[in-house]
Parts: sequence; C-alpha cells; structure tokens
Amino acid sequence: MIPPVVGLAQTLGLNPVVPALAACFGFMLPVSTPPNAIIYGSGKVPILKMIRVGFVFDLLGLAAIVGVLRLLQGALPGA
Repeated sequence: MIPPVVGLAQTLGLNPVVPALAACFGFMLPVSTPPNAIIYGSGKVPILKMIRVGFVFDLLGLAAIVGVLRLLQGALPGA
C-alpha cells in the first residue's frame, strides 16, 4: 500500500511521510501483510481474534507514529 499512498499524497500536495508510515500499520485483516495471510491460512487463528488483536496493534502503531513525528518535529531546524 505504500507506493499508491505516497503517489496519492504527492498528487494532493501533501507530505508523503505520514501517510507512508500509516500504511505500514495494517494488522487487522489477513490481506494486510503476507505473515497475516499465512497465519490465517493455517486455520489456527480465527478472523475475529485477528481483528481484535490487530485493532490493538493498529492503535499502538498510531500512537507510535504520532509520538515519533512529534519528536522529529522538535528535532528539525525551523520546526
């Protein structure tokens, strides 16, 4: 998802860093990442459990992105 998200952000005149970071965090569904598809395909993890746990990881990822961007914003000259 990163290449289309970066292209869309650039087309809209936005900084592509934030959307690219956000596109890296997709843990809820089997199609999000290859490891998710493999685990789901094994039949050992039901979809509802993937969604519950993935949602928590997505929230943690959002908090991490916001925190890192705030740190970077303060570290950049002229910010």
